[in-house]
Amino acid sequence: MVYFRCYFIGRSLSTLHRWRDTMAMFERALLHISSAINQVDDDLKTRLSDLVIIIESSKYCVHAQSVLEQDNEEELDSLKNAKMQKVVF
Repeated sequence: MVYFRCYFIGRSLSTLHRWRDTMAMFERALLHISSAINQVDDDLKTRLSDLVIIIESSKYCVHAQSVLEQDNEEELDSLKNAKMQKVVF
């Protein structure tokens, strides 16, 4: 059940805004799921398929969050530069 562990570690990392680590853990979870999905019974296979869908959607959310955070940092930098220029002149 390493795939569940990887997924939940990824979720924990996303709360810390560690986007690259989060994506790496999601990818690792998908890798473990793909290797195990043919070796499990039908009930677990259904749960794993659902988990794949959840992980894929989480990856898109994490990517969007990282882009938004990067944009916010750029805006803050431009505001700081504008304030510095006003003080100098």
